[in-house]
Amino acid sequence: MPHGFPPDLSPLHPDDHGIRIPGYRIVGRLGEGGMGVVYAALDARRQPVALKLMRAEMSPDIGQRRRRFHSEVRTLRRVRDEHIVPLLDAGVSGGRPWLATAYVPGQNLQRCGRLSGPRLLLLARGVARALHAIHRAGVVHRDLKPSNVMIRPDGVPVVLDFGIARSLADTGLTGTGAPPVGTAGTISPERYRGVSAPPADVFAWGCLVVFAATGRQPFSGSSPEEVMHRVLHGQPDLHGFTGPLADLAVRAMARDAGARPTAHQLVEALGSAEAPARSAPPRSGRSAGDTATLLVLEMQRHHDDPLPWLRRNRERLVGEARRLGVADRALLDLLHNLPEEGLSSAAVEEALAVLAVRLAPHERPRYRGHPVDEDGLVALACGGAAEQALLRRLLGERSLIVERYAARHLCRHGLCVGKYLGRGCRILRRLRSEVAAVVAHTREPLRELRHQIWAEHDALGHPRILLPPDRELTDRVHATALLVRRRSSELDRHREEVLALRCPTRWWASQQEAVLRADPNTDRGLAWVVIASVAADTARRFAEAAAAE
Repeated sequence: MPHGFPPDLSPLHPDDHGIRIPGYRIVGRLGEGGMGVVYAALDARRQPVALKLMRAEMSPDIGQRRRRFHSEVRTLRRVRDEHIVPLLDAGVSGGRPWLATAYVPGQNLQRCGRLSGPRLLLLARGVARALHAIHRAGVVHRDLKPSNVMIRPDGVPVVLDFGIARSLADTGLTGTGAPPVGTAGTISPERYRGVSAPPADVFAWGCLVVFAATGRQPFSGSSPEEVMHRVLHGQPDLHGFTGPLADLAVRAMARDAGARPTAHQLVEALGSAEAPARSAPPRSGRSAGDTATLLVLEMQRHHDDPLPWLRRNRERLVGEARRLGVADRALLDLLHNLPEEGLSSAAVEEALAVLAVRLAPHERPRYRGHPVDEDGLVALACGGAAEQALLRRLLGERSLIVERYAARHLCRHGLCVGKYLGRGCRILRRLRSEVAAVVAHTREPLRELRHQIWAEHDALGHPRILLPPDRELTDRVHATALLVRRRSSELDRHREEVLALRCPTRWWASQQEAVLRADPNTDRGLAWVVIASVAADTARRFAEAAAAE
């Protein structure tokens, strides 16, 4: 998908095409919630934004709805933090309020799967900082939950959706007696009794951390009523989650709001905390908190401009390498000479990646600041143009990172640790080969498809509406191939969107027929789905041009 939106962006519904908001062009749907629809849009500079249009039928009291909207605008304008999505613009169109915020690429926590080690600590600390900024502005978020926290491709969490955030000072819209608006399982005991205050967000933070660590909510049940009973009378289920961070989450989920730490106290506690203990220790024999690992984590935080950091710390790096018995003379020479050799940025990044795996092979591998494992590659596939270009570089060029670095880290997949210790992550190697097999089957059909599109352009007399440039097309092929290869739900979604799109051209009809016949159990069948999916934008433009005639 162009302009930084994910390739599987949901298409607009028929009613969406009539929406007009000055200065913005709506190109797809990002999601839908209780207060409205969130659209993917482009601003006047063609930059991606998330545009939230509130429902016309949201409240029978138009005055209450307007007050709530203006409260949300004031809230977002007061809160500033790198872990909170910034407000860019706001207004009313056709009687419906709207908000434009920065578009945050990545996946929400609900879809990310379980986190551990530094990733879990980064999430806990980032969300705590967001809550501290929110409460400092005199606001209660009131609906902190996994689907409202985005994990950017670099692993940084961003808190979204102030749709039901309320100002503490706005007594007309909040306070004792307010209904417990929010999500069952994260609603605190006092909010069931009608009290909304900052400790309620801290309670939700504790629930969020347990979910991130285990993939399960600490308070669950077969109905909202059962969940409420557990929150009011039971104890949280940590599902085996232990360690200092788990203890902090338990304190945050105390039934007595006064016994919980504040968001500021969470930030202070997490500032000095180490990552929680792993369920299985690294096979390298070193702890995750040793000097070499901390040095690697520090190095990875400077991936945007690593040379100044290298100049300051190369003696520490060389010392750690020698202490750990790294006898690779070429690697040590590279450390000494790297800042002065005038290498390309790609060569510097690759050298840092090799160094990282030699010093801390048990850490989640990273390249240019992005995690390079199965979850990390999926996050890149769901990202924008830059992330998809990086994914193609990682998966498409055999000499680079997946073969030389990420595939050799000491992963903790049972199959790899038990049988392939020292030979790297078998699952990651297999993933790369699977995607490469699908991509290989797209080359000739894509070339033929381009010729068909040109011919039909000429026959219909339309202005040129071509497939994206070759490099962008290649990036999107890799991203789509990864998604449909790894997730059956993604494959079903791509197929459904292709088959639902109506375009009056022969070449698109042939793509839909190919998808209908495609066997998803074969590389060739998956390739047909990938080809049609990346060509769908061109088909939409054809359909729009035909409808305008």
